[in-house]
Amino acid sequence: MGTNKRYPSDRPSVGIPPRPLPSWHPVKIAQPIEWELRNGWPPDPIAIVRKLSFQRGSQVDVFYRAVTWAPESDSRELIGYFPTLEIACAVVWERRLGHALSQSPYLDGNLSQ
Repeated sequence: MGTNKRYPSDRPSVGIPPRPLPSWHPVKIAQPIEWELRNGWPPDPIAIVRKLSFQRGSQVDVFYRAVTWAPESDSRELIGYFPTLEIACAVVWERRLGHALSQSPYLDGNLSQ
């Protein structure tokens, strides 16, 4: 048997010894605020959907803004504002497929429907 030169057994251990994981982690309070919609090909995103929260007294209003994807923010175009993430993603997908957007009640800026 030869010596494994890549991983010698007499090599001292490197790094910090593992610690037990805590039962709570700060990632549990992380909130997603932006999503890239991707279809797989071409590899660039289709659109960006961002969660917007506005405080009005004790009430918090949440909307989702969808924009076309471009490498630079200045080159992105507004698709619309939507009351839910699901509707924002559906409209982005309809737009991607080329369906008539004029039939969507959420494209005229009326979010009360």
